[in-house]
Amino acid sequence: MQRLLIAILGVVALALSVTSYRAVEARRLQAEIASYCTQIPNLTAAVDYTLATWPQASVSADVTVRLNYFTALVRADKAWCDANAQADQPALVQQTISWHFGNASEALLEYQAAAQASPPQQQFYPVVEIVDGDTVKIDMSGVVETLRLIGIDTPEVVDPRTDIQCYGPEASARAKALLEGKRVRIQGDSTQDTRDRYGRLLAYVWLEDGTFYNLVMVQEGYAREYTYDRAYQYQADFRAAEAEAKATKWGLWGACAVEAAPTPDPGPDAGDVYYANCTEARAAGAAPIYRGQPGYRPGLDRDNDGVACE
Repeated sequence: MQRLLIAILGVVALALSVTSYRAVEARRLQAEIASYCTQIPNLTAAVDYTLATWPQASVSADVTVRLNYFTALVRADKAWCDANAQADQPALVQQTISWHFGNASEALLEYQAAAQASPPQQQFYPVVEIVDGDTVKIDMSGVVETLRLIGIDTPEVVDPRTDIQCYGPEASARAKALLEGKRVRIQGDSTQDTRDRYGRLLAYVWLEDGTFYNLVMVQEGYAREYTYDRAYQYQADFRAAEAEAKATKWGLWGACAVEAAPTPDPGPDAGDVYYANCTEARAAGAAPIYRGQPGYRPGLDRDNDGVACE
């Protein structure tokens, strides 16, 4: 009888152990799924930016098709995430999302490698608004994108949270003189994020005549060199240009009595609206968002039909 009792207790202990293991494993899988859900927006934003700005002449059709295919699957996964869905079969869901995410990431790297093998794409976009000296808006094939220019910081003129700063109006006037009514070519930087925390594209800007706008603004003393959190591609050039402008008291270096450090980036002007995902848009009562309305951006428009978060 004692042996039977011991055997029964052993079976019960084993069953409890298996149940506990399954519960722990389910929590681990749910955590991995949540991690993928968090990373998907960064991946899809990188895909959107790459397809819009990188040269495509040397990219084979099958690479582009593969990238678009797996990106579409990843966007569908994100829609599932945004619906706060719970996985009845977490192992299967984790395996599926992991496979989609991994293949989309590999396809993106393959596309970028093929694109880099061709000459730089000379695609120019019209400037539609100069917000201030370091922030402009361009029309990218019918979609207005806000650019935060890498490596420079101009005195504030539009931020309602601060007074107009010394040489701010002059910097904005110079920006308008250089960019108003013009078309520009943009370049990202692999050392930086694709977008800042406000959803703006981070970019360098060239005019059609070859003028490197970011650099000119520093050279002429309308902007300070600005490193956000890590070195960028043209940092040495911009710092050398700033040192020369300081030495010769060009622009703000001669006009402003106190040399102030760059102010923390205040983000978009008060009129801009940014939603990190459709969950935020719906919570704000803004969904659906039509192209041209505040808060619309391609990353929220999965099927590219001009309606986000429908």
